[in-house]
Amino acid sequence: MASIAIDEGRIVAIGSNSSMPNADKIIDARGLVVIPGGIDAHVHIGQPWEGTNRPVYYEEDVQSGTRQDGTGQEVYVETTPHYLYLEDKDMEKRGPWVKCSPPLRDKDRVLRIRRLLAQEHVDTLRSDHSPFRKEEVEAAMDNTWKAEAGMPGIETILPLLINGVSEGWVSLNRVVACLCENPSRIYDDWVTETRSEDGKPMHGLNGDILVWNPVTKRRHELTSMGIRVNAETLKKQLEISGQLDFLKLPYHQGIINSELPLSIGGGIGQSRTYMLLLRKAQLGEVSVTVWPKILKEICAKKNIHVLE
Repeated sequence: MASIAIDEGRIVAIGSNSSMPNADKIIDARGLVVIPGGIDAHVHIGQPWEGTNRPVYYEEDVQSGTRQDGTGQEVYVETTPHYLYLEDKDMEKRGPWVKCSPPLRDKDRVLRIRRLLAQEHVDTLRSDHSPFRKEEVEAAMDNTWKAEAGMPGIETILPLLINGVSEGWVSLNRVVACLCENPSRIYDDWVTETRSEDGKPMHGLNGDILVWNPVTKRRHELTSMGIRVNAETLKKQLEISGQLDFLKLPYHQGIINSELPLSIGGGIGQSRTYMLLLRKAQLGEVSVTVWPKILKEICAKKNIHVLE
């Protein structure tokens, strides 16, 4: 057991009470578990399931896989609580309430995935939160094939994992690594130097917030976390991605020669958010800028009014 000192949201010391710096506030957390904030890296908020990610449920998926794909990109392994707890027999009992994709497998597969998690073959844990209205699920009780695949998960992921710690098939350290430490390392900016668990030098990735746009009927990006550019980081990102030839382009030259203003950090795009809240189909309906004539003509034919 140890004490933790936190200053402005960051852990600054871990150790005995006597080694802690003076504090403005002391919280007695004896008998409790203190962990970093969890990062749920895969949720569906108000959008249809799109099936773009494939969680691990076969042991062979991990054993035959590598940490890089054919293009040299880093590959990470993730799984979800429903593949750590539910099995195909639960589909027979609960029908569409536990329908997910990939589908549930037998008890032996559940136990295999638990072992892979405990043996550090899994990088991240996420909820794959994809809920549907009660009436939508109940309408498919007579025919599970009519139900959409997905179930709630944001509220249950941490309690289920802590229950796994209590039952002894996963350690608290593994939960923290897969729910807190690894996602924060993986979904970081490109130029932050990190290391994998086996000591290999790595760099982070950019994580964006995507939601479903009911007007365009497609995913809608609310953030632009990839824009973290000054002359130094631009060169570094292009070097990492093997695109140094881009430095000859006018925009890149403008950054390198300090002729263009820099975009600082990433965040929620105001125009993108207005577009979603006001149920608009084109960014020009909520923000004023210079749009090409052909775009305005296309929008006019679809009764989309672009601001000028």
